[in-house]
Parts: sequence; structure tokens; C-alpha cells
Amino acid sequence: MRMSQEVEDQLLMVYDMRMMKVSFHLPCAMSPYLLRFVPGLSSCVAAVTASGPWNMLDIMQPETAMLMLHANAKQNSMMPGAFITSMSVATSSQALVFGDTHGHIHLWTQGSKPTFNNFSRESPYPGAPELTSIPITDQYTPLGTIPLDIPSEPLLSDWPSHLMATKYRASPEVEPKILSNMNMHGPVGYHPNTLGHNRNVVPYSIYRGRQKNSPDSSNGSSRGTCKVPQRYRRLEIKYGKLGIDDFDFDFYNRTSFAGLDMSLPNSYCNAMLQMFYYLSPLRTALLSHLCSREFCLACELGFLFHMLDISMNQGQPCNAANFLRAFRTIPEASAMSLTLSDSDTRSKVNLSTKIMSWNCFVLQQIKNELHCDLKEKAEAAGNAGEDCVVGSNLIDEVFGCDMSRVTRCTRCSHAHTKQTTSLLQILSLQEIMPEVCGNSSNGMVSLSAVVEA
Repeated sequence: MRMSQEVEDQLLMVYDMRMMKVSFHLPCAMSPYLLRFVPGLSSCVAAVTASGPWNMLDIMQPETAMLMLHANAKQNSMMPGAFITSMSVATSSQALVFGDTHGHIHLWTQGSKPTFNNFSRESPYPGAPELTSIPITDQYTPLGTIPLDIPSEPLLSDWPSHLMATKYRASPEVEPKILSNMNMHGPVGYHPNTLGHNRNVVPYSIYRGRQKNSPDSSNGSSRGTCKVPQRYRRLEIKYGKLGIDDFDFDFYNRTSFAGLDMSLPNSYCNAMLQMFYYLSPLRTALLSHLCSREFCLACELGFLFHMLDISMNQGQPCNAANFLRAFRTIPEASAMSLTLSDSDTRSKVNLSTKIMSWNCFVLQQIKNELHCDLKEKAEAAGNAGEDCVVGSNLIDEVFGCDMSRVTRCTRCSHAHTKQTTSLLQILSLQEIMPEVCGNSSNGMVSLSAVVEA
């Protein structure tokens, strides 16, 4: 601070994060504005000023510095009045770029043809979709498999302009009490939030199918005016002396599909258990599995699938208590915090992360159990163990994804490829569909769009 104003210091202060104090100072010819470490030289820092000059500083040798350069070395490359606002260094340390306030980018390179990325590869692009004819009597092929072009002419389903009108909901009026107690600072007024809701939430009440402003919106009573219909409310099932027979499930489930009981502590995995049930290869393998181990997830899943087969035509829910009891006895599940106690509430647990870890752990556990069981049967029968290999590959064939991990040397460019199989894939929409996420307002797209892409 100089004369009540912030100015750039001509000394670069190097902090030792182990001691949390300044180690030494680096003198600069001009006041540095932006700093970037050079990836190829771990002890070198590129410092640029707001007007354009920049130089390289070696932290390990504070008394020496490389030649002072200028971002606008070429004549008329930087317009008068422009200032440096951004700076970046390539991962290969062969190029530096500077951005100024006039929207220009100034590139400094080590040679005429620099390398910006040592591991650059060509971007893979999907091929043209193969169009196949679909019979008009086909009732199972989804229409979403047929690609549609965006036409330049109006569609037949477009409504005429005189039948369309954009109408926005009217904001509720501000109470006179708030206006009278508002602190005005120029044209902007401030008042404490006493409405009971966030500032970007406008409460509305639904009256006879129309939305109108709630007269009691100030005290937050509009939440009670819009009631959730009875069939969509959360239902708590309470069993009596007869257990499951005391509750009429047919009133809520009019289909022939059987559900799973959600009253148990670790029932957050019921959705994944039903997904396993509807995979025919996995269901067939687990129903035919039988071993002598006391706590075996494959055996318990086979027993649960057998109960679901019996209850499928009746619509009665099943209980996964045996599977969950065997799951709690596995030491690895407790070490990974995959088991919940009776005191844990679902509102305090990140179920999305937990179910992802649960899925990867259970698939690997079932794969090991099927492998051990088939290995014991092969050894008892005196076979070479071909059935064991087939059983161990079942999980990989149904859930696995073949991946190639390439390790490349930066000096000799020698590449080593290793083939692996992963049972868990984390999808990032910003990486696999940047054009969709860029056009979306919140970066969210539907899962169907990701699958089709």
C-alpha cells in the first residue's frame, strides 16, 4: 500500500509452505503482474508485467535471471493502451501465450514449430450411423434409434403464431411494511429477509387449478396450501403381529412385479439388487450357484432371486434380510463404510457415492465367489479348470469394459500398452459431450442422450 493505493511490488516473495514463512525475495527489473511455473523447469517462474515485458526467474538461483523479453516484440503487435490480463505456459515448456485487454493473443515459442503437448493424439470422432429399415409391424424397436435431421422448414407439428402467446407469472407485490422499513442507498433498497424463504424463491398457492399470489406468503404458509396428492406421498409401512400380512400391498401395487422391503438399515441397495435380477445371465448363474460357505453373497442373491421368481406373479414384496446380514459380516464392506447402522439417517449419507462403491465391491465379491466355487468343483471332478475360467469371465462379460492403458516415455516415445477390464465407469458430461453441455444452460443432459451419443 502506497498513499492508500495498491501497487505491484518489484520483489517476488518465495514462501516455504513447510514453515509458513517467507524464505527469500527475488528482485525483478519491473513490477510483475502474473506468475506461472514452467513445467519443464521446476524451479523457473515466468513473470510478466501489465504493460508486456516478461522474464524468467530461477528460484534456486535468485541472483541470476534470464534476458528480459517483451510480449509485443513485433511491431504493432500490441495496440496502444492494451494491458496483459492472462498468461499460460504449454505443458511442453516450448510456448507461452499472453492475452491483453483488446482481445489479442501473443504467442512466444522456442522454435518455428513448437510442441504444445507431449502426449497429443488425434481426436476420435464417431462414424456415420448405419440406417436400417424398420418394419411397420415392429413393436419393440424404439423410434429414438432413427436419427432425425433438423429441417430448415416449419414442421407439421408446429403451432401457428396466432395461437401461441408467452405469458409469465406475475410476481407478488411487496408488502407496505417492508417498503416503509427499507434502507435506501441510491436507487437500491435493502431490507432483512424475514419472509422465511430464499430470495430467489417466489411462493405461490394453487387454487382451483390456477396459480395466484399467496396472501400469506410472508410467513411461509403457502407450502401448506399446495398439498401433495395422497398416492404420491411418502408411505411408512408399519408391521403388526402378523408381519407382512398386516399390510395390504395390493392396494398400492397393482402390477405383478415384486418389490423389496425398504425398512432395513442397508436397504439403499435395493434398486441395484433388482437391476441384478433382471439381467438374465447373472440371474441364471446365481440361481445355479451352491457352495458350503456360511456367508456367501452369491448364495444369498440366488435365494433372493428365487423368492422374487415366486412373488413375481403375486406382486408381494420380498425381504433381503439374509443378503444384508451376509453383507454386513464381510470385513471389507465395513472397512469401506458400505454398511449403515440403525442410527444412521439417509439425509446425512451421500447415497450416490455409497451406491457406486457398493456396486463395484459387490461385483468384485461375486466374481471371486463364483471363481472359487467353480475352481473347487473343477478340482473335485479332475478337470483342467476351463469352467472356472468361464465363470470368472461372466461378470466381466456382463459388466466389464475393456480398457487400454498406454504408458508413453517423454524422451524416446516408447509406448507400453496394458489391457485391463474395469467394472466401474465414471461418466463426465463435460468430456464426452462438450457440445451438448456447452449449449445447455446448467450443463445437464438426459442419460438417454449420453447413451445414444
